[in-house]
Amino acid sequence: MGIVFLALQESLGRQVALKVVSQERFRAYEITARFWREIKAISRLRHPNIVAVHGSGEEKGVRYLAMELLPGKSLDELLGEAESRDERIPVKKVLRWAFEIAGALDYTHQDGVIHRDVKPSNIRITPEGRAVLLDFGIARQKDLSTLTLTGEFRGTPHYASPEQIKAKKHAIDGRTDTYSLGVTIYQAVTGHVPFEGETTEQVFHQILEREPVPPRRLDPTISRDLDTVILKAMEKEPERRYQTIADFASDLRHILRGEMVQARPAGFTTKTWKRIKRNPIASMAVGIAALVLVGFVLYILFWSYPRLKTSYDLLMRHSDVWHLTHLESVADELWPAYPEKIPEMNTWVIEAEGLIQRLEIHRSRLNALRAEADPSGGDIPGEARWVFDESTVQVEHDILAKLVAGIENLTDGKAGRLNQIRDRLAFAKSVRAESIEKRREDWDRAIASIADREECPLYDGLEIVPQIGLVPIGRDTISGLWEFAFLQTGTVPERGDDGFFQMQVESGLVFVLIPGGSFEMGAVNPAEDLAQDVSNVDPEAEASETPVHTVTVKPFFLSKYEMTQGQWLRFTDETPSCYGPIFHARRSQHPLLHPVEQVSWDDCFNVLTRLKLRFPSEAEWEYAARAGTTTAWWTGNERESLAGAANLADSYHKRVGGTQVQVAEEWLDDGYYSHSPVGRFRPNPFGLHDVCGNVLEWCQDVYHRRYDGAPADGSAWETGVGSFRISRGGSWHDTAKAGRSASRLRDDRGLRISNLGLRPARSLLPRFR
Repeated sequence: MGIVFLALQESLGRQVALKVVSQERFRAYEITARFWREIKAISRLRHPNIVAVHGSGEEKGVRYLAMELLPGKSLDELLGEAESRDERIPVKKVLRWAFEIAGALDYTHQDGVIHRDVKPSNIRITPEGRAVLLDFGIARQKDLSTLTLTGEFRGTPHYASPEQIKAKKHAIDGRTDTYSLGVTIYQAVTGHVPFEGETTEQVFHQILEREPVPPRRLDPTISRDLDTVILKAMEKEPERRYQTIADFASDLRHILRGEMVQARPAGFTTKTWKRIKRNPIASMAVGIAALVLVGFVLYILFWSYPRLKTSYDLLMRHSDVWHLTHLESVADELWPAYPEKIPEMNTWVIEAEGLIQRLEIHRSRLNALRAEADPSGGDIPGEARWVFDESTVQVEHDILAKLVAGIENLTDGKAGRLNQIRDRLAFAKSVRAESIEKRREDWDRAIASIADREECPLYDGLEIVPQIGLVPIGRDTISGLWEFAFLQTGTVPERGDDGFFQMQVESGLVFVLIPGGSFEMGAVNPAEDLAQDVSNVDPEAEASETPVHTVTVKPFFLSKYEMTQGQWLRFTDETPSCYGPIFHARRSQHPLLHPVEQVSWDDCFNVLTRLKLRFPSEAEWEYAARAGTTTAWWTGNERESLAGAANLADSYHKRVGGTQVQVAEEWLDDGYYSHSPVGRFRPNPFGLHDVCGNVLEWCQDVYHRRYDGAPADGSAWETGVGSFRISRGGSWHDTAKAGRSASRLRDDRGLRISNLGLRPARSLLPRFR
């Protein structure tokens, strides 16, 4: 919204916090609305745990809001400092602050004001230990129509309630603040936000579809009462939460006093209903198995009484059928392989090992049944189908056969679910030690170098902390930027004498820490009526690349190369590429070093989410591809400057492809008919390879025809209608025009074609996650 100054109120001789909005920013409707909304929301509020307003107005075109000066630190800062010392803030202290904030929110709710952005950075802790609620910029008053339109989101993703995400404006009331305060307490006592993701879309998906891991599973020292109270505050359905913030505050007081709380843990029926809503298909399978179990047992009881003595064994088998179905249905939820998922993975492994211990019992019974019958010819030649005279025996045999096969599949080598989950669990347990604790000296050197303005001027004094899962591997000899290996996708590559990485099939992703900064995004055709000093003038610019606008990008990680087929194969056990290992077997020395392609946006989203990575936003992609340039390509404004820097549709491509190739860059001969191994062409000034060709690369953004209304903060444009997503960078199948820095294409998110792949990105983790 603006800037906050330390100011002196001369009339009273006191210092105040003065929030001002410049005339230029104030022209923006959203900024104007937020500013006046904040003034209207809190000007009449008087509460010891709400920041006080001393005055507001306008002076020479500058709007201002004078507020109480609050010394101290935000709760977010205190949590970060505690984490850096590997400590936690005492639970009682957290609950006392939360109780005070709940009291403040109860006061605002009674006055008709819903805060809608409760989070640690909006809670200030004064030196005397008083918790104060700040920033009512997106508050909503019940007696005024909200400025949030249907379909729009306002809030902070990690702390947003499900109804905020769905943007149901009439469903947002005080229970939304209850949810956000519950998330704040969860984070403070466990050290993690309940739902994490690399993109807003990933976080929203988890908030809407998944239940939070109970706090006690992350930290057994948390009391059962506090666990229950937090989870009740965070119920997805508002009707299941505390109906007033006062009720929430009451239970917080009970915990502080050691008294019994009013909240009760979710019962079996509630938990079952939640699971059914979250996984309807898997739940249907479990339900069918349960119905079969009940029906079979009833049949045994009423029609096969002589076999009643075996009912216990039958119940055990049907129980194991249910457990097997359950394990298979939740296995894909056990991502990412990071410490926060360790409790769930441990539970899964224990249940699976219990099933395997009973495998021999089920196998023995199956063999005993088969000894009583001769196999008859099945529907498939060479396959036996065991037929029994008694229908009960037939049913028992068929269930046992599926159960035994399912349990055997759990341990079926590398592809077996148990080994996969064990590998994930081992990685989750070791990732912090392997990437941070054993690399302390490397991280200390990288952190000091990045913060040194003389050594790394592009980072402008950026201060970072060790990033779990990444390993520093030094500065690029050309760009001077720091680069990091991503452990979960392969080994750490080594640099050759020429300064370039010697990428091997087993090499993992290499991330470049891209410095933050502002740039002019897009391009404009000189045929347009141009004002003076317009940047990015390009004769081939399309209307979709306009208007040229200023975007500020925060530091982030971007892969130095496009994701390779080997990296995709190692993680998914699949080779989806059209021009894969078989095609390149005789054409390339290292076929798995070619970029993966023929993967849809949704395919990539699933893989990136499991790796705790994300797509780059369209703004991030162009900013990194330009690397400080304003020309059509980072190499210059002339097509010929791309020689040695891009794999495009060229004379070689046309010569090999024959008459089916209609258009090509006849002046260029890059030596490749399709894509090349990553890193074969020279990098741009940020050290990124293949941003002007090879394969197109998916971005996070929903497609819009123009940039009018696009985010200016470098984030992805995720609102909009339709299933089209942005792809960037041109490919081996395209001419140079598609490889321009500003060029943008739209493709359906389900499209799989041979010249479309991905370049992963990752957010820079703050001091406190």
